[in-house]
Amino acid sequence: MCWMRERWRGKNVRVHNPETDITLASESYRAEFQAFNEIGNRLQALSFRDRPPLDHVAVLLVIHSMFSGLPLVDAAERIAGRHNTYLVCKRSSRNSEFERYLTGRGNAILSSNKEDFMGNPGKVIDELSWIGKPILFLDHGGYGAYHMAALRDKTPITGIVEYTLNGHQRYQHFGIVEGIDYASIAETRSKRFADYSCGRFIGEICPFVVQQFSGFGGHLLGINQVGVIGFGKLGSHAAEQMRSNGAHNIMVYDTDPEKMIAAQQQGHNILATCVEDIVERCNVILVGCDTAPIKPEMYARMHDHAIIATVTSPDDALDIRALIDGGTLIREREIPDEVIPITTYRTKQNRYIHLICDGDAPNLKYSRFGVDDPTLAMPLILHAAAGYEMAKGNTLSMERIGQLENQIMKDYLRIYRDVAGKIENYSIAPMRRIRSAACLTGPRP
Repeated sequence: MCWMRERWRGKNVRVHNPETDITLASESYRAEFQAFNEIGNRLQALSFRDRPPLDHVAVLLVIHSMFSGLPLVDAAERIAGRHNTYLVCKRSSRNSEFERYLTGRGNAILSSNKEDFMGNPGKVIDELSWIGKPILFLDHGGYGAYHMAALRDKTPITGIVEYTLNGHQRYQHFGIVEGIDYASIAETRSKRFADYSCGRFIGEICPFVVQQFSGFGGHLLGINQVGVIGFGKLGSHAAEQMRSNGAHNIMVYDTDPEKMIAAQQQGHNILATCVEDIVERCNVILVGCDTAPIKPEMYARMHDHAIIATVTSPDDALDIRALIDGGTLIREREIPDEVIPITTYRTKQNRYIHLICDGDAPNLKYSRFGVDDPTLAMPLILHAAAGYEMAKGNTLSMERIGQLENQIMKDYLRIYRDVAGKIENYSIAPMRRIRSAACLTGPRP
C-alpha cells in the first residue's frame, strides 16, 4: 500500500492517496473488535440522535492509536462532521495500521504530537491556525495544559473536555481551569467502570503469564517480588487483583505521599523510596503511569527474565521507541497469543525482559470484545456528548454531565443485552442443530 503526505492548507497533515487501495487497512480492522464497536456505534447513534452537526466549530481530538478508540472518533465526528474533526494520535510505535485505517477513510491526522504540545507550542499553534474555526478540544492526557495561554492567544478555543484523571490534574496544576470553559469526565461513574476493568484485567493476566513462563525451564517458579510503579486508580486496582490471585508482599512506589499511605493502608509494601528500588527488587513489574518512569540506565539493573506490564501503552509507559533506537532493548521474539501474547527483549547486559501484550494495556487489545469490558464505550461516548453540549454554549456542570451519563448507561444496557444475546445464540446454535440432528437420526422406539 502506498501512503503519502500532502500539503493541507499549507500544513503537514497525513491524508490518504485516493488512488491507492485501502484493503489492507480495512482488513486490519480485526474481527474481535466487531462486537465492541457495534456497541460503541449503536451507543453513539442513540446519544447523537437529536444532535445535528454544528458548523461553527472544529473538533480537536486526542486519541489512542488503537481500534478500541474508534467509537470515540466516530462520536466526535457527530459534533461538527468529519471534515471539521482533526485528530492527534497518541504516539504509538506499534499501531500504525489504526492510523492508516483512519486516513484511508478520510480522517485528518495532525502531525503535532505530545512532545510538540509539551515543548514546541509554535508548531502546534501554526498547525491549528490553519483550521480557521474556534476549536473544541477533546483532550486525553492534558496535552493542552502545557501552553494553553499561548494557544488561546493565537487560536480561539471554544472549550476543553478532558478524559483522563492525570490530564485533569495537569490542567489544575497549570491553573487552566480558570477563565476558560473546561470540564472533565475523569471521575464520572462510567469512567470508573473502565478504570476498574483495566486494573482488574492486568491483575488477572499477570499470574497466567507467570505460569506460562514457568513452563519454559521453570525460571520463574520463584517470584522474588511483584512491584507496582504508580498507585493511581489503575495501578491500585491491578495490585488488588494480583493480591487476590495469590501475589503477596506487593511493593509499591508512587511520587505522591498520599498514594503511598493508601498503599500502606491496603497492606502493600511501601519500603521503596524510588523507581530504582522496584527495578532492582522485583521481577514482575506493573507500570501504572504514563511518564516512562523506568529510565534506560535502569534496565541494566533488572532481574533476568523480568516481566513488565503497563496499563497504558509501551510508548507512554516505557518510551519503547527510544529504548529500541538507543540500543537499550533489542527485540528478540514474540510468543504468539495462543494463551497471552508476550514479546521478549534483550538488554545490553544480555538479560531478557518480557513485555505482556508487547507493552500495550491488555484490556485494550485482548479479549473476544477487543477489550476486556465493553463498558469502555460509555466514557468514550460521554466524552463526545459532553463536548457537544459545551460547543452548543450550554452550561456543562457536573449535574448535566451526570444526566448525560444516566441516559448513556440506560442505552448501553439495552444495547449490550442485545449484542451479548446474539453472541450467545450464535455460539449455542450449532450445538442445538447437532442435538436436533441426533434426535432425527437416532433409534426409533
